[in-house]
Amino acid sequence: MEELRDKLPYSISPRLFRIVVERIEAEKIAAREGNLLRLPEHKVHLRQEEKNLVAKIKTLLGSNPLAPPDLKQIEKETGIERAKLHEVIRVMERDRAVVRVASDLYFLGDCVDKVKGALYKYLSEKSEITPASFRDLLGSSRKYTIPLLEYFDREGITVRIGDARRLKNPAAMERQGK
Repeated sequence: MEELRDKLPYSISPRLFRIVVERIEAEKIAAREGNLLRLPEHKVHLRQEEKNLVAKIKTLLGSNPLAPPDLKQIEKETGIERAKLHEVIRVMERDRAVVRVASDLYFLGDCVDKVKGALYKYLSEKSEITPASFRDLLGSSRKYTIPLLEYFDREGITVRIGDARRLKNPAAMERQGK
């Protein structure tokens, strides 16, 4: 959206631009996905080679879901250049097939949902979880569990208090029936 605002033929404040975007979104002239704007009817269609790449990425991430390869490893395994890989992974993110947990670390969306469920279950029985307890709960290593905890903090699911995490909004867990 910032790129669009910069390309306007006249200067407009970020606040006014946000109001305009909200208005065109409300009138269904454009749709917003995060910081991207698109026409409401626009859909991304992958070519067969890109669909094959999606399948390869899912296979790589799914081979060890709680210890997935990082982007560099995926690039090496697929033989696809980084720019093309980013392009396909962005589409996968929009479809929630993958979730970016750290700058170069992606997990399958289903895996993140399962981890979130396990985290809610654990926190319903105990009020907080430490990184070591989370690592033991998942049977994974700190290399993967710390980025997951930080992701849940960013998503507003947990809040870090000292070295432990607690649910940011315990009522949300009850609403989800966890």
